[in-house]
Amino acid sequence: MPPRSSRRRAGFTSIERLALALILLCAPLAAAGYRAGIASTSHIRVIALEDGRGTRAVFVDADCPFLRATSDWIGARVLKAYDVDRAALLLHSAATGDVSPEAILQTIGEALGKLEAVKLWTGEKGLRLTTPRGEFRAAFSNQGRILSEDPGSGKISAVSGSIHAVFRLVELPDTLQTRDAAQPISAFPVQAIALGKEAAIVALSGKPPSNLGARTRGLIVVGDSNDVLPAQDEARVSQAVRKVLLRVGWK
Repeated sequence: MPPRSSRRRAGFTSIERLALALILLCAPLAAAGYRAGIASTSHIRVIALEDGRGTRAVFVDADCPFLRATSDWIGARVLKAYDVDRAALLLHSAATGDVSPEAILQTIGEALGKLEAVKLWTGEKGLRLTTPRGEFRAAFSNQGRILSEDPGSGKISAVSGSIHAVFRLVELPDTLQTRDAAQPISAFPVQAIALGKEAAIVALSGKPPSNLGARTRGLIVVGDSNDVLPAQDEARVSQAVRKVLLRVGWK
């Protein structure tokens, strides 16, 4: 019979096997859970979301237009201060008022400081956040609005899984033909944030094509986000959306 040290090298002890089993059992549960923080002012509404692996996404709904320079400024500071990638920061414009970028950054920080366990649901009215016991916390509508009052759930499905996000700039057709070095290249932003396999949000500047997401369960397409430049070529927009959705694992 081999000595005890040889038996131990040959395999796991009973305690080690039990610990491994617990790790394998708990890992999917940790990955599936979400934490969320919600903060608002009279003109800014923010939902900060974190998956079980610590990956974060931030949704901002503010009463002001988001010029490209403003979006870039906020994105750079959110990345530096809170380690939230630009691809996972959605900036939706709900009105044409005057809101300072500093106030938006502060409200984002407040939301990230309030993270607590939530359940996430997707349905015909958008995303819905509840406490683990089912009490309503907030909603993200199909129009990109963050709601503090329950819009009603309708038919909903639970959301689980990791957050994946992609952000890219797509050049407008006219800039592909002629370029002037003295002029900046015009491009429109296309963003996708997937929440597991059950839900995904696509954000576009301007008004999105009406056919996008109309018959796709769990897919929300919002306009007036990240920039004020309208995307005029619907075919090019649709192609860009398909590409970013594939990159976040949404088919």
